[in-house]
Amino acid sequence: MLYDMRHDRARNHVGQCLDLASNDYLNMSQHPDVIAAASRVLHKWGTGARSSRVVTGTHPAHHEFESTLSRYLQAPAALVFSSGYTANMAAITAFSSSTTQLICDRRNHASLIDACRLTGARKTIIDVADRQELRNTLARFSDEQTLVVCDAVDSVTGETLDVAAIYAETHRAGALLIVDNAHGLGVWGDDGAGPFPELFSSKEYRAAQDLIVTCTLSKALGAQGGAIVCSPQQRQHLVDTARTFIFDTALAPVMAAAAATSLKIICETPHILKELHGTVDILAEKLRMRGVDIRANHSDAAAPIIYVPLGNPEKAVAQLKPLKKKEY
Repeated sequence: MLYDMRHDRARNHVGQCLDLASNDYLNMSQHPDVIAAASRVLHKWGTGARSSRVVTGTHPAHHEFESTLSRYLQAPAALVFSSGYTANMAAITAFSSSTTQLICDRRNHASLIDACRLTGARKTIIDVADRQELRNTLARFSDEQTLVVCDAVDSVTGETLDVAAIYAETHRAGALLIVDNAHGLGVWGDDGAGPFPELFSSKEYRAAQDLIVTCTLSKALGAQGGAIVCSPQQRQHLVDTARTFIFDTALAPVMAAAAATSLKIICETPHILKELHGTVDILAEKLRMRGVDIRANHSDAAAPIIYVPLGNPEKAVAQLKPLKKKEY
């Protein structure tokens, strides 16, 4: 039997309701400067990239965004993809093989799980946030090529991992760490960059280049697409081998331009992040005052995610009923 549990209802016009389910954390998709930047590229280059990046699909807007992102995270290089999903698929499949030992966090997003399955490699699923468990697992595979895969911020619960501590363990063990920062980019910490500038600038990283960060342009940046932040050598390896880069039509230039402008706005107006985190604090407190059982993980100014556990699937399905018009 097939169950009709999900729906693709068209949303109402902008401004008719308060959208608490959007990932557009800073409302960048509606920012006039972002729209203007996209409009300029739209009129110059058209609606789409028209081919793969390795054919004729690379546009100046792609390189501009990649430069802006790598400077923002103080990383050596970046490569933009058509989505965060395809970026994750590329990162994991390009840097592993059937002989690689994958150590996967139990919270991993579906795109990370699918990518790990595609490799055909052996997988061990653990709580990467448990430093002792991670250390013991890395020790078990000390003689093998090892890749650790995790999300920086859980998209459902908002739980934020201590990426610096995880990197310390993977670096010590000689393993490669791939971190998906989809829900942290642009909103993690006072400047939105999270711990990554410090990690990419560290002597440990400069010596080993053993950290790769993936992210999406469709959350805090209000656009669409994905990116991989890495070393120049790793970037070239992706261009040469990543199937979701070589065989996929490139990201529309208008989206790259929009994302680059969003990043620049975040850098130039850091007060919007303070306002965002303050709003999350206020909403969480008001929900608690009304007796709502919530889980809010914003003490370290990470992603603005408030988790409301309902207890069982029946209650969750009941909440899918459309709100009456008067309730908007």
